[in-house]
Amino acid sequence: MEKVYSRKFTILDHMEQAVKTIEANFDTEWLTVCTKKSNKSCQWNKKDCIPDNFESFYECQSHDFFEFFIVLDGVCNMCVEKDIIRLERGNMCIIAPQTLHSEIPIKDTSYLGIWSSFGYGRVITHISGKDSSDGYRTFLGRDISCNMVMHKYLLDLILLEHNEKKFGSINMVKAYTYQLVIGIMRNLKDITDSNTSDTSVEKELWMHDVVKEIMEFIERNITKNLTVKEISQKIAVSEHYLCAIFKSVTKKTLFQYINEFKIEKAISLLNDKNLSIKEIASSLGYCDQYYFSRYFKKNTGYSPSEYRKIMNKKV
Repeated sequence: MEKVYSRKFTILDHMEQAVKTIEANFDTEWLTVCTKKSNKSCQWNKKDCIPDNFESFYECQSHDFFEFFIVLDGVCNMCVEKDIIRLERGNMCIIAPQTLHSEIPIKDTSYLGIWSSFGYGRVITHISGKDSSDGYRTFLGRDISCNMVMHKYLLDLILLEHNEKKFGSINMVKAYTYQLVIGIMRNLKDITDSNTSDTSVEKELWMHDVVKEIMEFIERNITKNLTVKEISQKIAVSEHYLCAIFKSVTKKTLFQYINEFKIEKAISLLNDKNLSIKEIASSLGYCDQYYFSRYFKKNTGYSPSEYRKIMNKKV
């Protein structure tokens, strides 16, 4: 099967394609609004949800923010709260906060889609796809800092119309969604630089920007035992993409980086003779001084006390 992804297209090109697809299919059933089914915890089981002819790249997950996904080419599926939704070219789904979901590619089938995540004061838009021959998944994207008032207003209206199901609600939801996508495309046009029309440059810049923000967030919250979910919520990129992007840029897993960063910070703090080992451990998010000491020794070959003595001798 022919590849569905071309590296010559920018994220703006893909968003413009999405808008044209919506316009061409406006009178058809192209939109699905996905919401959490109940307040009860939904236990997602891969064996129960994924038929044999599907692939499951990731476990289902939920976020505190809205997302939408538009299929630009090919066919894929979305698992939403144990339901499987088939998405063909031109189909779109809006995923409300706290709704379990995951892309599920069909075996030996290619697809390309565009995600937009509505975080805190910005929109993250990126490409997701699979090539039938090599399973290639893309990470082309843009971070759009913008006024979120209108975007969130439209998302709230979409959810309201969807839930109330009044006369004309289906077309109202479509109209609000169209406005939403147009708004994001305008935001993209405003920030698009002619110097980044090369997708390899655009991809590189976006991925490094995401990783830089992750690192800054880790540094600001070094006293906490951060989870991938916490970082994901702050950065407004799904947990799986966040981990994949981070490893692609740094060649390390997120937790390898966090642990190495804490060891480097600990070594720096050991230079301060006024700080006890317990205080250093606490300042780095370790609730147990002895666990910190064991982990420090595992990584440096010395306990914190031994390391401090060696540094004092050098001075």
